[in-house]
Amino acid sequence: MNVYFRLDCNQLIGSGHFFRSISLAKIFTKNNYKVCFITCKLGSNYKKILNDYNIQHIEIKKKQLSKIEEFDFLKKIILSLKNVPKYFIIDHYNIVFNVQKKLKLILPKLIMITDLKRRKYYCDILINPNFGASKNLYEKSFVKSNLILGPKYYPIRFKYSKNQQKKNIKFKKNNYSFLISLGSNVDEYVLLK
Repeated sequence: MNVYFRLDCNQLIGSGHFFRSISLAKIFTKNNYKVCFITCKLGSNYKKILNDYNIQHIEIKKKQLSKIEEFDFLKKIILSLKNVPKYFIIDHYNIVFNVQKKLKLILPKLIMITDLKRRKYYCDILINPNFGASKNLYEKSFVKSNLILGPKYYPIRFKYSKNQQKKNIKFKKNNYSFLISLGSNVDEYVLLK
């Protein structure tokens, strides 16, 4: 069975999309799914990670696609495959409701990952792992089966979740480490405020 991810990232934007998709992809590969990422041009560091995790990659030659080009490109890929992907996961802001609706006509399961609020979606499953995500934010959407909302669903990379599996962890007083991630698109001056 095949799983396809559609996302974009580079040195300035999208690293959060990339790494949360990697976390999900690892779960699929552990369960004998073949995984493929569809992206615009990736840097060599991202390509190495895909290679390390044995994830196939289809690279779009353009820097960015218009909404019409996006659907045409994805439709061409999907229809050229021997087997239609069991799951098609989109973690991309520019793939809007009308494109999702057209894709859903040719895909068995369309999954959207987003952190945008009050936007329309057309999919089988919508995942928003952020604080404050609630059903009323997606009242105008057509989500067939599931809304998966809130931080308990955030796909944490395995190397950071190892401690979650240990029982009876004892912390020494004043010996805490915290990771605060604001993504790769945060202006350095925002951090100073």
